[in-house]
Amino acid sequence: MENRITGLPELHRRVDGDRKEAQATADDGRRALARPFKHADDLTQAPARVEQITTDIQPAEQPPPPRPVHRHRPSHPRPASPIGSTTSATG
Repeated sequence: MENRITGLPELHRRVDGDRKEAQATADDGRRALARPFKHADDLTQAPARVEQITTDIQPAEQPPPPRPVHRHRPSHPRPASPIGSTTSATG
């Protein structure tokens, strides 16, 4: 217990230093929040710029979409022959 009591001044200095550092960080943050956003003008103009770029990259006339390929499938599929069956002409 005596060791803990003798260490109190050092603990107080360390905690006080941490508190001052935290206070300085909080003050810096408050000052940063008070400043205007430096890219605000760019952000305001961004939607119009996106629209212009989109217009620029689209072709003047869109080609028609490709027609789907239809493959002829029989309405009644041919039955599969049993595996291993052999057919002979002489039967």
